[in-house]
Amino acid sequence: MIEVYFAGDKAKDYEVNVARYARLGIAEYFIFDRGQLNLRGYRLQPASEGRGTKPRAYQPILPQGGLYASQVLGLELRVEGERLRFYAGTAAVLDASERIEKLALTLDDVVARKEEAELRANAETERANAEAEQRLIEAARADAAELKLAEALAEIERLKQPR
Repeated sequence: MIEVYFAGDKAKDYEVNVARYARLGIAEYFIFDRGQLNLRGYRLQPASEGRGTKPRAYQPILPQGGLYASQVLGLELRVEGERLRFYAGTAAVLDASERIEKLALTLDDVVARKEEAELRANAETERANAEAEQRLIEAARADAAELKLAEALAEIERLKQPR
């Protein structure tokens, strides 16, 4: 369970709820104090066998490198700036606005690459069309030259004929 304390009865969250949630068997309890930018974590100790009905109690979770490990979540927690941040290993778990921003940047990148690909394709099409047009012009010139040659040969043959 994660509770955010902003204002109100600090003793309720830091004392009463710690004891109450332990009695209820809630495995972990974290309190994030927004005003003080402080985080505390508690983990329920396993029930001792053969000791009667002693109520279960929390043990404070000691941070390692500023991170509080949550066995229940499989994540680490840390106060970062003015907010509570979750980590999976060394990677920060992005919140919704960060995910949206990252997706928007990814989308912008995809759109830019698509536009670049379209520009390259259009340029390639224009180049191919220009080459094809040049080949047609050359073929038309060759056809015209062949026609002139054929006409010249026909004229030579006509002139060779006796009159």
